[in-house]
Amino acid sequence: MNSLLFPLEIIFLVIAYGLFAYRGFLRLNRVCENAWSNMQLALVKRHDLVTQLIDSQASSNEETLKKLNEVHKRAMVSNDMREQIICESDLSQGIAGLAGREGFKHFYEQFESIERQASQEESYFNALAEDYSRRSSSFPSKLIAQKFGFVAPNLYKSSESFSKELSC
Repeated sequence: MNSLLFPLEIIFLVIAYGLFAYRGFLRLNRVCENAWSNMQLALVKRHDLVTQLIDSQASSNEETLKKLNEVHKRAMVSNDMREQIICESDLSQGIAGLAGREGFKHFYEQFESIERQASQEESYFNALAEDYSRRSSSFPSKLIAQKFGFVAPNLYKSSESFSKELSC
């Protein structure tokens, strides 16, 4: 009787671990999706703010605003992640160039606040993605991840980290 209990205990532990790991992947998947949504929301707020700036200065013939408008439109319609990141970087630099001008100070403060929020959301998402990747690539969780199709999300590279990568 005792020799029969040991294999049953092992089977029970394996099944319990499998359920625990599966539920952990479901939770991590949901948290990653929420973090991605929060990051995208911050970027949408940023684009809305830039749209407000461009619309409020529409009568201006200033070359800087025209360039900002072009870059903003390219960033909004681009499906290529690399191009979008480059446009986001150009947009940030263009906005930073307006910071010292009269009438743009309040706008720039809002823009910086949204930039900080987006950066924090990006860091949080990337930390979750790294944790997901680590869990889904280590044994025995890797078996559960492969069996049920859990795939770690790619890291999001902001314009700052992307431009550092290009300059190296």
